[in-house]
Amino acid sequence: MKTFIFALTLLSSISAFTCDQDRICSGDRVQFDGNNSGTAVEVFNNGKVKIKDDSTEYKYRDISQVGKGHRCVGRICRKNRVQFDGNNSGTAVEVFDNGKVKIKDNSSEYKYRDISQVGKAYNCVESLCSRDRVQFDGNNSGTAVEVFDNGKVKIKDNSSEYKYRDMYQLGYEVTCSVGLKKQTCKCRNLNEDNEDYQAEPSTTLVIEFYPKDSNYSEVYRNKLN
Repeated sequence: MKTFIFALTLLSSISAFTCDQDRICSGDRVQFDGNNSGTAVEVFNNGKVKIKDDSTEYKYRDISQVGKGHRCVGRICRKNRVQFDGNNSGTAVEVFDNGKVKIKDNSSEYKYRDISQVGKAYNCVESLCSRDRVQFDGNNSGTAVEVFDNGKVKIKDNSSEYKYRDMYQLGYEVTCSVGLKKQTCKCRNLNEDNEDYQAEPSTTLVIEFYPKDSNYSEVYRNKLN
């Protein structure tokens, strides 16, 4: 009889709750085990959470070992375009407070990466913007498609292939600077929202390819004359 009462007491002490100290709640999206995510189904007062993962299997994990999904964590938010693994990019699908981001890459596969290891896309980074013409790899040029805050640039070259290069390896047009040839173009400057500011189209400006000490930049300079 005493054993029965003890068992009932033990069972009653492990109960399911809606939330664990307002961190993980039933219904929350969670990330765990490095490369898995799912939905919290039940949260228990012994520090365990029951998870239905994305393959509809049920798992039990310590609450301290799972990350909770948020709209934004640090500088990365859901739906941001991101770059990772050197030659890959995609869209952030979910971000978690354990520092993980779930990414749907350009081949529609899902990957998990540390937020600190991915670059976030902006319209412009420093003096390079998307849609700028760039020169790279000696005898190639193309258009910058995406520019990331980790210094990577996604380029669509003149044969319509996509390449990823470091920003400092590129030659690119810089407006509003002393250069070789004057022409009428729009001056670019970034406002506080990191968006383009366009001056009047009639402004006379100059353009130049960098780096100046590159043999290939001489080839492209000749094309401007």
